[in-house]
Amino acid sequence: MNVTVLTDASHCPDLKVAGYGFWIASERGKLPGSGVMKNLVRTSTLAEMQAVVNALWKGAKAGLIRKGDELLIQIDCEAAIFAFKHERNVADDEKQVVEQLYLILTTLDLKCKFRHVKAHTGNKAPRSRANDACDKRARKAMRRARITLKLEQAREILNETVS
Repeated sequence: MNVTVLTDASHCPDLKVAGYGFWIASERGKLPGSGVMKNLVRTSTLAEMQAVVNALWKGAKAGLIRKGDELLIQIDCEAAIFAFKHERNVADDEKQVVEQLYLILTTLDLKCKFRHVKAHTGNKAPRSRANDACDKRARKAMRRARITLKLEQAREILNETVS
């Protein structure tokens, strides 16, 4: 079955936190979603790459992505596409994400194509609107990650002061 996956990430370069948004659609159904990256993220490109892997995992868990499907992954970061297609050198952390992607693809016997989506064009085409929605979900998730990290830092300071 053909499955379309759109993803986007939002990265805070100062705090190294990130969030992601996604949209998955097929004849089995549709799934919008978002999440916070669990670990600190070095670059926005790495965040975009992690968004793809996280979306695929959530899509498989929800039953929208199944063994033998053909995926069209749409993303607004060409550097991430080039990394996934082995068309550029990658840093060690990016290499881990590429390996995670191929583990999912191999385990579920998925075929995969990538398409670059131009972001923030104001275009009202369905793909552009879906990308804008993913962007909004990603920014909201990144803000949650930022608040969580700042609260954790405040707790550490308070604990050190009390001790």
